[in-house]
Amino acid sequence: MDKDSVEDGDGDNSDSSKKKKGPKRSKTEYLRIDATVDTQPDKIPKGSTFKGYREVVIQDIVFKTFNTCYRLAQYQTPDGSHVSGQLPRRT
Repeated sequence: MDKDSVEDGDGDNSDSSKKKKGPKRSKTEYLRIDATVDTQPDKIPKGSTFKGYREVVIQDIVFKTFNTCYRLAQYQTPDGSHVSGQLPRRT
């Protein structure tokens, strides 16, 4: 390795080697909302004026069951034995 390659900034942790970030974007702008729940304060002082809502998005992961019924074809051979379809291999 020669001296010139080190001075060019290769392998250097200088600020000029970092990627420039773009403008900050909304993380929930394109997020599909499945349910909206309006909540009210427990106590609203008399004479208060409603000014709108402050939205807070909570992201959850919902696991659902997925049940599959395999219908295995069964045949009786002429000699009286049975043959049956097999379950697919699980990956």
